[in-house]
Formats: sequence, C-alpha cells, structure tokens
Amino acid sequence: MFGNIFKPIFFGKFQTQDNKVFLVGTFKMGLVAQLIVWFSVIMGLVTQIVALPSIGTGSGFEALSFLEPTIFVGAGVLVVLSCKVPAKRDVAWIKHQIERALTVEKS
Repeated sequence: MFGNIFKPIFFGKFQTQDNKVFLVGTFKMGLVAQLIVWFSVIMGLVTQIVALPSIGTGSGFEALSFLEPTIFVGAGVLVVLSCKVPAKRDVAWIKHQIERALTVEKS
C-alpha cells in the first residue's frame, strides 16, 4: 500500500530462436501511476484555460495569477520525476531477478 506506485512493471513473454529461449518485453508504469499523472496534467491545463480570460486584468502579484496553473503542472512534473529517480534502480533489480530465475531454471 505504501510502496512506489511508479515502480516499473515488466510486460513480456518468452520467445524461442535458434534453440535458445529469450525473454522479450518492456517496462511500463502501472495504471494507477499513469492515471495520477494524466489527472494532474489535465487539471492543470483545464485550470489554465479557465484562467485565460483573467490574464492582464490585475496589477502587481494578481497579474501573475495566470502562472498558478503552470506552477501546478510544473510541480506535478517534478513529483513524477522525483518518484522515477528511485525507480531506476528497480529496473536493474528486476533484470537481475529475471536473469537469476532463468539461470536457476537451467541448472
């Protein structure tokens, strides 16, 4: 429940070529993580579109209020990138686990 939702998930299958078995696939982000990313980006863009009519109507700090949705989207991107950084080690760990499982299976 409290794990890394941005942890890569391996989607693949075993293929045989020249009497050798290969594991072929890709690592992808889980559905929940994708939904969180898309929801925050879409909400930021919708908020920015709604704020367009008020651009330039204020003075001082109010004139910069149109940047709030941009900051929201930027913060969301930073959250995603910060969660992906620790997940980079997960790819190597998963690769090692798969290689170890295939080695044990051969013996």
